[in-house]
This record gives sequence, C-alpha cells and structure tokens, in this order.
Amino acid sequence: MKEYIGIPYRSGGTSLKGMDCSGFARTIYANLFGIELPHNSAAQFSFPKLQRIDEDELQTGDLVFFSRKKRINHVGVYIGDGNFIHATNGNGIMISSLDDQHWKTRMVGTKRPMSFDKTGMDALQLQGGFDIPLNTGTHIKSYARDEFRPSYELSNNSGRPYAFHEANNEVYEFDVGHLYAYEVELNHKLWDETCNVSMSAIREKLDRTMAWNAYNREPDAAWPLYNQSLNDSSSTVRHGFKLASEISPFEGLSITPSFVYLNYDQQSQPKEMMEVPKRIFGLNTLITPIASPWSVSMAMHYADQLDMMDSLFKTSDLLNTMDMSFKLGYYFSKNLELSIMGKHDFKAIPGRTDLTSSYDSSINSDFLFKLDMKY
Repeated sequence: MKEYIGIPYRSGGTSLKGMDCSGFARTIYANLFGIELPHNSAAQFSFPKLQRIDEDELQTGDLVFFSRKKRINHVGVYIGDGNFIHATNGNGIMISSLDDQHWKTRMVGTKRPMSFDKTGMDALQLQGGFDIPLNTGTHIKSYARDEFRPSYELSNNSGRPYAFHEANNEVYEFDVGHLYAYEVELNHKLWDETCNVSMSAIREKLDRTMAWNAYNREPDAAWPLYNQSLNDSSSTVRHGFKLASEISPFEGLSITPSFVYLNYDQQSQPKEMMEVPKRIFGLNTLITPIASPWSVSMAMHYADQLDMMDSLFKTSDLLNTMDMSFKLGYYFSKNLELSIMGKHDFKAIPGRTDLTSSYDSSINSDFLFKLDMKY
C-alpha cells in the first residue's frame, strides 16, 4: 500500500490522479480483497460486510474511522505498528500514527471484513422471491430482502477518551435495526417477444448513508453534501416505482430504457438529509453480434432531486449526478474473456449553479483492463 504515498488529494477521486480518504479505502479493498465498498466513510462504517473489532486486535488491512462534530468523516487503512495510511486534504496520501493526539481523540471505531474473521455476526440477512406466470408472456415477480443489524457504540475499549465528549461524554449509536427492500414487478412481452415491458412497486428501509450508493456520493470533503448527525436515526424509508422496457429489434441488440421515481418518509428523514435521489433515468445498450467473440455494452444513468413531471432541462441547484460507462469484451473461449472498460462520473454539488467549475463539481474518469478466467 505504500506505493500510493504522495498521490494528491482529490474529492471524489479513485484514480492515481487523486483520491479522497474513502476513495483510497475503496480502491485498496477492491484491488487487494475484491470487496466493493461504498465511496463514503460513514457508509463504509455501517457497511454490513464489515464487522467491529477491538483496537488491540488491529491487523494490516483493517479500516480505522474518525469523527468530527459528531459525524464520521474520515477513514484510513491500518498498516501495522500503530500506523495507518490515508488521504488527507493537505498532503494527499500519507502515513500517520494512531498515537498522534489529533487522531487519537477523533478515532471512533475499527472494522474488518467478516470473511477474514468468522467470530461474531454483525447482521442477519434473509432474501427470497417468486415468479408466477399469469398467461403466455405475462409474469408477476416479487423480491424481498430483510436485514437485521444490532445497534452498536462508536467507541473503543482502549481507554481512550470518547470522541464525542462534547455532549456530556455520551456515546452515540448507529441504530438502523431492521432494514428491508420489497419489490413487486409485472412483466409482459410484446410484439413477438421483441419488447419486454415491466412495472415495479418499490418500498425500502435503508441506511441513509447508502441512498446515493449507486452514484458514489461523497460527504468527506470540506463542504459535505449532507450533515449527518449520529444521534438521529441512521435509516430512512423510501417508496416509489420503476418503469423499464427491454427492446430487441433484432438478434444481437438489446436496448433498455428505465425510469425510477422515489419518495422519502419525511418523518424518518430530517430536512438536512433530504439530499437523496428522487428521479433516476437509465439507458443500457448491449450489442452481441451473432457468431462473433466481441460484445459491446454501454450504460448511462442520471439522477436528480426534481419532481416527477419536471423537465430534464429545468435549471436547478439541487443535487444531481450522471455516470456513463462503456465495456468492450472479447471471448477467447467460454472460460476466458478480456474486457476493456471506461467510466465517467459527474456530480453537481447542491447550492451551486456553476456546474463547469472543478471546485463546484466532482468529475471522475476511470479506465480498466480486466481478464476473467473460469475453471
């Protein structure tokens, strides 16, 4: 991991051109452990595939979390001997000591992938579904996922002072309890199965730090996208619908437009946390030429906070994001595929109207070669 030292700080970054703290942790876990973490230090702390460990059990690769003003806003990767590597706003990626007074008083927890240590359990997840054919070409599908998480304290057992001593030494908790996702879909095939139309009803209770999970929202900068108070409920309820249509005008071409609209429970969602997506537009295209080892796929997703009937071109300073990706694949055999992938993300910051400024927006581009082998 030390080869990353010196890479500059870049809000929203996950490449060698620049990274922020959660982007660095995300990159390390993806490259070394094959784990896809959210791009958000608070969301990483509550990520269900990570489990709490005591500070005296720290091992190389564990995550260490820090707070400021009752909000988790920083994360680093432990490298042994009381040191951790992380991305800082002033010095980029560097090594610091956990015994440094600045970090010692802000440290609130340590986490490790559950697959590395099977002792204990941080969450129980149940999921299932059904598919009922109504008639030729029409199905009703259902999906349900329930997750039960215990509440836990943001503290450690090392004798260090609690990081949240401002409030009479209270220890704040993430108490997300029971999370769930329920979806019912009506699916119907049209025009000799060249078009597949689906309508879905959605209801979710989710960790609110994950509301932008598909779009990599980043609250770790000096101008956070939202103000997360740990003494509020850390979950929110949202419900809505999804419309999608998979169109295959001829063999080897598939085009899938989609639209999702979501509403949030105002009672469980404080005003400062309403920076979450309401509308999500998607367009996916897959080209697989007949009798050819090549395949091409493209995807574009745009999300914003406007009402359902508002124009896409309406001027607004509300949070919005767009991501585009491209994949070129080549199959050498059924067990070996080479992929070339590119991705470009654009995120507009709320309260700012100059979307062309690099300070007012977060733009990230990645390019990747991937070789998949099956045996």
